[in-house]
Amino acid sequence: MKHKLLILSIAILSCGKDSVSPSGNSLGILEVSPFLVEKSLTKSSSLPSSSGVWTNYSYDENYLFLEEGMDYSPENIGSSVLPFAKKGTEEIFVDTDRRVTRRKYQNVVEDYFYSTDGRLNYIVRDFVGESINNKPLKDTVQYSYYGKGQKDHEGEVLIVKENQYYVDNKLQKYFDYVRYTTEYYDAEKELKSWITRPYSYGKQMKAPLIRRTSTSKKGSLSTEYWAHDFDEQGLITHTKYSTLGIISDTDYFYIKPGTK
Repeated sequence: MKHKLLILSIAILSCGKDSVSPSGNSLGILEVSPFLVEKSLTKSSSLPSSSGVWTNYSYDENYLFLEEGMDYSPENIGSSVLPFAKKGTEEIFVDTDRRVTRRKYQNVVEDYFYSTDGRLNYIVRDFVGESINNKPLKDTVQYSYYGKGQKDHEGEVLIVKENQYYVDNKLQKYFDYVRYTTEYYDAEKELKSWITRPYSYGKQMKAPLIRRTSTSKKGSLSTEYWAHDFDEQGLITHTKYSTLGIISDTDYFYIKPGTK
């Protein structure tokens, strides 16, 4: 089961304007949700516990989601040398609007570039110390967005184009194939709650994700589905996730900022 179920169902959202925290501090382009996910309960045949797994979500005084094990250094906002967030080998650098500009993990360095509408446009990846055909290994991950009614879908669509590689028994890396991942978003429902991290990967879709397909080397498609239930306020209360025989159910519980 995908661990990113909550993130993909509820979404990590940012807007294109400056926002201010409850304490009066600038949050750059971050937009805090009017409702916060307090906890979720996931049940699945792939999980060891039949009673399900509870996940609790922690927020700072500005109602920004705090990832477990991630250390944040607000004094490094805007620095291209010192990371704003760090967890293990992962380092995240942000500009003064808290938009991610660079991410490092293991031997990979990713530089992020955004379009004029604030959405992530492409990522340039540098696999430090690795090469293909005696040339340093660098590539680009491309993001393409499509409006409602395009790509044979009533809602909005996001397509990610990304190179895949394989390593032989001599640990030599080779190009394998280009993978296309297509995400389909609900045409009618609008997100009423989302998770806002202390940093942003750009302006995201404002509708729930309902389907994702990924191409394989042989051209076949793998498909994931999300089916959501909503309450009278439009909040997602339940999501059924399914793919390749794996089915999980997740219930979400919310609080309103400042009420707890």
